[in-house]
Formats: sequence, C-alpha cells, structure tokens
Amino acid sequence: MAEISKCGSPAVLSVLMLGSNRINGSPAGEPLAVGDACYVDAAGAVRRSIGVEGGPAAEVSGFAAADAERGEATTLVFDVAMRYGRDLPPGASLYLSATVPGGLADAPSAGGLQQVAYVVDHDVIHLLQSYGGPSPSEHPDLSSTTRGPAAVFVPSETAAGGPTWQR
Repeated sequence: MAEISKCGSPAVLSVLMLGSNRINGSPAGEPLAVGDACYVDAAGAVRRSIGVEGGPAAEVSGFAAADAERGEATTLVFDVAMRYGRDLPPGASLYLSATVPGGLADAPSAGGLQQVAYVVDHDVIHLLQSYGGPSPSEHPDLSSTTRGPAAVFVPSETAAGGPTWQR
C-alpha cells in the first residue's frame, strides 16, 4: 500500500458547492490541514480519520476545506473535486490511510475498507464519504484481498467529442 501525498496546498475545484455537500461549523478537535479526511466524533468535534482499525475514527464525514486550529469552526466537504496530489493514476480508487492521520492510500487498510475518493485527473480527486462498514476484526472473512475496490466511473470522450462514462 502506498500513501498518497498532498502536493502544494489542496484546493476545492468545484465551482458549485451545494449546501448538502458540506458540514459547517463543527469545532476542530485537533489541528486540521486542508484536504485531511475527517470524521465528527461523539462530542461533535472534527478529528482526522485513520484506517488503523474499524470504528468511528475510520469513517470519513468529509474533507477539511481549510486549515483549522483546535476549537476553530470547520467546513468539511464531500462529493466535490479537489486538487490534491501529483502524477496520480486517473480512475484509481483511494482509501483511508492506516498510518497517516487524515491521509489517503492506494489500497484498503484494516479499518479503511471503503473507497473515500477516486482520481479524476493526474492531480485532481473526487471526494466521497464513508460510514459504518464492517472491520476485518469484526468479520474475519473480509480483507483487502477478498474485497476489491468499488466500481469507479470516469469521464471520457466519445469519437463524436461528447462526454460518456466508462467503468
């Protein structure tokens, strides 16, 4: 499993961000950096997600839209495009990192079995949410080798020049 590094300062690229694609106002429970995968804990604080094992910390409520210090109001975004990395393989599924809090990896981790983003372009990813899925410790028959990545649909051009979607 390879970690996906942020390159420069990640930025939301979606021109139109609907109110239903963000979570506003929850206080940061720890320092957050733009682009960090985050969850909202039981006390209502935003924390960086990590896929070391299943449970609330392995869920992704959204991604930090801006840096935030502990106690500052945050905005988490999802179902939007973000400039994130460099030289990423278009169409690749991304998962929660097991070693970097708030980070992404190119393969599932023990707690991060669900896809949380996919690569749109060489430096752009589309952000998703994940909730609840079972952890391998709770269900030993599930592992990254028996459970493949989710289907990813990426835009492509047809011979006529119009967009189409391919799996």
